[in-house]
Amino acid sequence: FFFSMAFLPIARWFTLRASASARHTTSKKKNLTFAAAASAMPNPMRTKNDDVKLALGLVGPGLVGKALLDQMRDYLPVLRETRGIDVSVLGIANSRKMLLSDRAIDLSNWQQVFNEATHPSDLVGFRDHLLTCKDPVVPVIVDCSASDHVSDFYKIWMESGVHVVTANKKVNSGPLERYQAVRSLQKDRKVHYFYETTVGAGLPVISTIKGLVDSGDRIV
Repeated sequence: FFFSMAFLPIARWFTLRASASARHTTSKKKNLTFAAAASAMPNPMRTKNDDVKLALGLVGPGLVGKALLDQMRDYLPVLRETRGIDVSVLGIANSRKMLLSDRAIDLSNWQQVFNEATHPSDLVGFRDHLLTCKDPVVPVIVDCSASDHVSDFYKIWMESGVHVVTANKKVNSGPLERYQAVRSLQKDRKVHYFYETTVGAGLPVISTIKGLVDSGDRIV
């Protein structure tokens, strides 16, 4: 259950319902189920097959981050097949170093590859890597750390059009000015900021069950 809760924010992000952007001229209205609302983007980022492509970077591959990467290893192929959402993990970072790749990182052996990485951690460079991907993609950073230092970068990331999904409580429980800046960017720059914690008290049962199912778990 603890590990499943770690996947809730990104699962919610994946299943956000939205309509195609009003800026995109089309003779047929479509309802799309995908992570970042096309209506929130100046230019809808879809492939010719209407698949949505996400460039995802994960910060904090510790206990929670490792569990999330393991779940994504198993669930992302299902997500691509059933919902047309093509997610590529292109970066993994901790406080000391980061792994960057132009191709989707093989999540079956990411730990070995990450252990061999030598690039010093740079959370601005981490963002830049996601923004410079060649294919049309939606850039997303998932924060699985508990670091206040990482939280300070949310504003920088979101100002650049990077969506943030987090299990880190620091922004929501830290300085009010920082929280308000993030929420203001969410509205003004039309970027998403989704969050969830591993604390279960007070969560509606239906919402919790829906999140578990969306993250690939089976309820028996």
